[in-house]
Amino acid sequence: MHVTATGIMGYYVGKSKFASSGSRMLIFKGVALAAMLHGLFNVLAVFPYGLYISIPILIAIFFIFRSKWNRPDVRMVWRPVSKTVTNTI
Repeated sequence: MHVTATGIMGYYVGKSKFASSGSRMLIFKGVALAAMLHGLFNVLAVFPYGLYISIPILIAIFFIFRSKWNRPDVRMVWRPVSKTVTNTI
């Protein structure tokens, strides 16, 4: 859950970096969403068989954000390395 919450916050911090306005609200939204999902996970983990409910939720969240990262309008700070690397030495 910590990795998922960190990924959610990182996504919104990255969006705020490239936003022309409302960057503070994006950061707040990311922290609030991550805190709510983490709280839901903690509540479900206390109940018997709660992990059987929370694990599919985590998997769904992962795939939702993975689909967001692959959208063409998402800007990445890094670029993939080209497959044709030339030797400069």
